Amino acid sequence: MRKTDEILDRPYRDNGAYRVPEGYFSTLNKRIIDALPEDKPQRKGIRITFLPRMKYAAAACISVAIMGAGALALHLNNPGNKAEPAMAKTQQEEITEEYVKEFMDYAMVDNNDVYLYLAEQQ
Repeated sequence: MRKTDEILDRPYRDNGAYRVPEGYFSTLNKRIIDALPEDKPQRKGIRITFLPRMKYAAAACISVAIMGAGALALHLNNPGNKAEPAMAKTQQEEITEEYVKEFMDYAMVDNNDVYLYLAEQQ
């Protein structure tokens, strides 16, 4: 087994394939640092490309607010526009016992729930 290792290792020992050039590791750090790119200082703050979009968004918000205020002022100052309660415009239904029973079935409320609710109110 030992002879086989010597036979396999012989070509590499004679060639010097595993040798490092003189002074390679002593100058390695300097060469790596010289190869690195220089650091550029990064600017902090809002990117310049974002500012024009911000101006358009602010202008749109201001115009919507002005139009909304104008519409509200026209609506409130119009004498023919009287605010009426919503219940006055719709026709009120007459609440009958049949309507209440139908609602209670739909809401799944039984007589015990009604008794408990009334007892809590007293």
